[in-house]
Amino acid sequence: LLPSCEAELCSSGLPAASPRVADNCTGIRTGEACERSCAQGFSGEDVVYVCTSDGAAVSNSSSHCSPLACNVSEAPENVIHTCSGIVFGGGCSAFCAPGYGDASGSSVQSWSCEGAESGLDLIPGQGTSDVGLRGFVPNCVPLGCFYNFPSGAQYQHDCDGVVTGGSCNVSCAEGWEGPGSVLSCSADAGLVGAFPACSFLVVTQTITSTTVSTMTTTNTDLLFEIRVAVTGRFIVAVNNSQDFMSDDSVTAAFATVLATL
Repeated sequence: LLPSCEAELCSSGLPAASPRVADNCTGIRTGEACERSCAQGFSGEDVVYVCTSDGAAVSNSSSHCSPLACNVSEAPENVIHTCSGIVFGGGCSAFCAPGYGDASGSSVQSWSCEGAESGLDLIPGQGTSDVGLRGFVPNCVPLGCFYNFPSGAQYQHDCDGVVTGGSCNVSCAEGWEGPGSVLSCSADAGLVGAFPACSFLVVTQTITSTTVSTMTTTNTDLLFEIRVAVTGRFIVAVNNSQDFMSDDSVTAAFATVLATL
């Protein structure tokens, strides 16, 4: 009888088990071949192994599988992350830019470079590959400014409630004069910009009073009218109104007194 010969199992040289690779080399025998490829999330050339008669598998390449990089071409608006250079299997953090806060109340979100099997959504700004940055994007909303507000009786403004990136108007209050200005709410929660240069508005009020004196004698009807425009008031008291009205020096005295007011 002829002997029944059976190919022996390969016992060495097979690809090592690793999360980076996938292969169909389990149980191959002398003369059989198998293939090792890179697992999801890794890149590299496929390698073919052949089981030789001495029970060892040999390959035609020494290629290795390297983790894929996850890159975000453009971060979501008002979001900062630490994911530059991250590769498959790695993690990083994302948070709101200065002047913004996460509406959910979270301060930091965790992102990871994974495949679709993670069940997490892809972060916007990536390609269509299954492998990418995944996680929750912070819902960053602008925060309000709360310091460096115009204060003082000389100002009026509409800056209450202004938020990061917004602006408001400042003008001089009633009784003051000067050009208005625009302030901006910066990321550090303060208003920036020059306040108006407001000058106190001096209002001069002129009070006009009219004094009419009429004196009648048996020989003469005398009408004497003095119109004086001054700020304030003054009272003239005389002992003899007739002498007062007929004295030429009175007019000169009035002119002198008014000139000193």
